[in-house]
Amino acid sequence: MHAAKKEAEPAADFSMNINGAVDKAYEGKSMLELSEAPISALQGLADSADAIGKDLKIETVGKLGNWKYFLRARAVCQLAKYETAGKREDGSIMNINKGIDKDFEAQSFTELLKLPTSALQGLSDNHADLLKKLKIKTIKQLGSWKLAEVANAIYYCAKLESADLKKSA
Repeated sequence: MHAAKKEAEPAADFSMNINGAVDKAYEGKSMLELSEAPISALQGLADSADAIGKDLKIETVGKLGNWKYFLRARAVCQLAKYETAGKREDGSIMNINKGIDKDFEAQSFTELLKLPTSALQGLSDNHADLLKKLKIKTIKQLGSWKLAEVANAIYYCAKLESADLKKSA
């Protein structure tokens, strides 16, 4: 027995929007459309950011929101809040060596926050220079970057969006 095809629901009564996070030209777009939009669709990034994004291989809002270096830096920012200075347990093997350049592996989460983005394993000095053009110099700035947080939320919500709604007239 086959399930009956669900009739598309009208979207007229829906009130959700993120107009304060996207440029005027992207207001009213679906989460999927926003996720596939260039990063300059985010309010606060000029069109020139698209070329920087391309060089960093984060051409879309969705790619920025799921960019491994942002996610890595955000994890460091989050965990630094719970670190107690000088209280590492004897024998602990806790580390993030696969995500941090070898020169910085012994640093605490709090110390990592102050380092340049190039301390993240895989981000070169050239990548760090590109991020500086976006006013991102440190791991803390990358991990707490408001626009990347918005992009992450859009990326996630695009996966939750129902595509079977009728557009309102």
